[in-house]
Amino acid sequence: MGLAPDKGLLVPHSIPEAYSTFRTDEVTPVAPLGGDYKLLELFHGPTYAFKGVALQFLGFLFELILQKGYANGRLTIIGATSGDTGSSAIEGIRGKKGVDCFILYPNNRTSKIQEAQMCSVPDENCHAIALEDAFFDDCQKIVKTLFADQAFHKKHSLGAVNSINWARIVAQIAYYFYAQLKFDEPCHFSVPTGNFGDVLAGWYAKQMGCPCKSLVVATNANDILARFFATGTHTPPPSVVETVTPSMDISVSSNFERFVYHCCGDDDKILKGLMDTFEATGAFTASPEHWEKCKAEMYAGSCQQPQILATIKKWHEKTDYFPTSIEKAIGAATLAEVPEEKNLTDLLDLPKRKNVLVNSLDAVVDFVEAKVGGGKPAAKKAKK
Repeated sequence: MGLAPDKGLLVPHSIPEAYSTFRTDEVTPVAPLGGDYKLLELFHGPTYAFKGVALQFLGFLFELILQKGYANGRLTIIGATSGDTGSSAIEGIRGKKGVDCFILYPNNRTSKIQEAQMCSVPDENCHAIALEDAFFDDCQKIVKTLFADQAFHKKHSLGAVNSINWARIVAQIAYYFYAQLKFDEPCHFSVPTGNFGDVLAGWYAKQMGCPCKSLVVATNANDILARFFATGTHTPPPSVVETVTPSMDISVSSNFERFVYHCCGDDDKILKGLMDTFEATGAFTASPEHWEKCKAEMYAGSCQQPQILATIKKWHEKTDYFPTSIEKAIGAATLAEVPEEKNLTDLLDLPKRKNVLVNSLDAVVDFVEAKVGGGKPAAKKAKK
């Protein structure tokens, strides 16, 4: 970390400072899987989640804008997670001066290690909030509501760590260019998709000149996106299906709005009409013209859980890759032979700072006010 010589501002040294915690100098290496297949490895950050690529960088940006005097030097981060965004955000923001971070996640619906990553951090500026009887969509809805509340937003100088924050998308664009350089010809990117931010970054990279051939929106049983590309109608299922890929267990993808906006010719009136219809009825249907534009930009498909597990097993047997393959896919005996990743498993034995709240907007507001706003105590006492 250094100071700009002219104004004494806190800035990262040519970006690599932000990635000094990664376990490889390449940051996002590309691994050969055989034949034409390669895997872009985005798990070398401190929390083993792809979102660390953007969130390690974002932590420095927050410090920078506060050094410049934004919001009188205080910023309140509120985010939602199904596991990996929260752990990456907390790791990127922990200990940052002038920043308080509140991460909402569905209680008992993240992995034990992901929860430990969020709750074992001792830094007092980070707060992991588990909402009872919630899914990710519930957490995300509360976050969106708080950002739409202008009085609350202004009072606490809110900042975002979810991919609704444009800086998240900007940081992710870079690794599409990097990966494409590993191929002699334009390649196809198949992107596991939940909140649509990662594949949207790929689309922006393509618009900026990255010569990738196509983008594939890969979804699981929660296939609202795949169904839109197949039918032109955007409608979520009655409820979210819990799967072995929880980061994709999302029914309403925030960044999809941005993509639809571009496919509607950057016409905000058309987008507003679609979103208003969606809010009122729970669905919208794109015009044939705009639907065709969407399909021309991306492909989409869904993969059910048996297929996911079979694919993990196939590639593990073929390449001995996937060191964290799950027991359901490769069997307990095979899993037992995989070396333990002690950086992760040791977290399970650390003291935890877990705050359990009822699933309500008021409970979250009360908790934030109690921590940074001098308000009343949270609606439900925090649990250790």
